[in-house]
Amino acid sequence: TGDWRLATGAEWLEIAVADTGPGIPPEDHERIFLEFQQAQTTGEAGKPEGTGLGLALAKKFVELHGGRIWVRSDVGRGSIFTFTLPMRGIPSPAIPHTV
Repeated sequence: TGDWRLATGAEWLEIAVADTGPGIPPEDHERIFLEFQQAQTTGEAGKPEGTGLGLALAKKFVELHGGRIWVRSDVGRGSIFTFTLPMRGIPSPAIPHTV
């Protein structure tokens, strides 16, 4: 199961996604954002899950937009993945024009 949170400020948008999975050991917190790397946890079948590309791509996209991404995790309790994006350059809602 999981949950998410959205927070905004004058200059930043912050999104956090939490899960109740197995958690990620502290020594893997940086490594999981590298291509083809995974945490040293296993899925229900006893094998690592995924390809190790999702978080690496997320990090690249976030950084290309001037943001940052990180994880906080407790082994056995779950993880919280958080990323921030700058608000600059985000267009205001469009105002309809009459023709």
